[in-house]
Amino acid sequence: MASHGGAARAQARPAALSPRLIVLGRESGNIRPLTVSISADGTVTVTGPVTTPTPAPHLSKDALNGLLALAKAEGFFTMPTRMIGHGLPDVAGRFITIHTASGVKSVHVRFVRNAAFDQLYAVLMATAGIYM
Repeated sequence: MASHGGAARAQARPAALSPRLIVLGRESGNIRPLTVSISADGTVTVTGPVTTPTPAPHLSKDALNGLLALAKAEGFFTMPTRMIGHGLPDVAGRFITIHTASGVKSVHVRFVRNAAFDQLYAVLMATAGIYM
């Protein structure tokens, strides 16, 4: 894809509009935010202070279905939308948002540990090629 010329930009624009299926990352606190987006067509994009694989991963339909099945198995869709404890304000929180035909579910976690959330978050980050 060319980076110069109006025609190239006009052609690239529709591909960038693929709906997001999964968005996750960290927010707040005294740390730069990180956002990982996995689109419905399998495109993975990362914004934030991490090193990402080159080329960026592209997930198959089976992989996307597997991630949604894992989210269901971990009980993501029945988790509370916020799991917030107490701690220092400079500690970042984490979030996962999943878009399905039924709607959008977001879970924000800060200052607490939840094994199911933590495991799903770790798998999603690893799928994007980010190991923290």
